[in-house]
Amino acid sequence: MTAAPHFRAQARRKVELQVLLRQQRKAWERDARIVDLGLGGACLELGEPLAAGTEVFIEIRTPTLWDPLLLPGSVAWSRRLFIEAPFRLGVRFLHQNQASLLALFDLLGAHGFDL
Repeated sequence: MTAAPHFRAQARRKVELQVLLRQQRKAWERDARIVDLGLGGACLELGEPLAAGTEVFIEIRTPTLWDPLLLPGSVAWSRRLFIEAPFRLGVRFLHQNQASLLALFDLLGAHGFDL
């Protein structure tokens, strides 16, 4: 039996963005790096794993926005590709308002992504 092909509802594009990852329940912040980004979620690199279901906020500072873009999300998966590599986290965005979704759309457009 073969594995089902990978499917995403929204496309993601490769990027390299330094961001701040926050978990409010435990009141911590960590520097992270986004390696791919789309309207529905992102893949981040972090120095430690996070459990699936952990709610986080990704803070993105860009020259296209006055204030940082704060994206709420939930960790879908966390794993390390090899021993010396940082952990990779799949984060599914939990858009709470249209303004943050529009700002994310504008950010992706400003970087020349084909949505």
